[in-house]
Amino acid sequence: MYERILEEMEKNGIRFVAELERKAGLSNGALKHIKSGHAPSADKLARIADVLGVSVNYLLTGKPDDDPFDDTTPPDVYEKQNKVLRLLDGLSDENYKAAIDYLTFLKFKEDMK
Repeated sequence: MYERILEEMEKNGIRFVAELERKAGLSNGALKHIKSGHAPSADKLARIADVLGVSVNYLLTGKPDDDPFDDTTPPDVYEKQNKVLRLLDGLSDENYKAAIDYLTFLKFKEDMK
């Protein structure tokens, strides 16, 4: 994940880690924890993604934003997915993005177990 952050920093003309931390409203040294392999909070990750103009899913997985989940979803999972979709329906764009970022973060944590 840290390497993807550095790549996106370069694409965005951000030369120093401290500059990204400042723009994202993070404390000095916050990215050192990520570099050493610690998972950041969903909020911190969302702030970094916003500054870099990418999704949380991309930072976590390196995959395009089209779908953070694979195509092998068993049929019995669709009920859970539909419940989540109903909850997302009607949210403002800002809250929808925050919810998707948080769900992506939770999925990443599950996959790391």
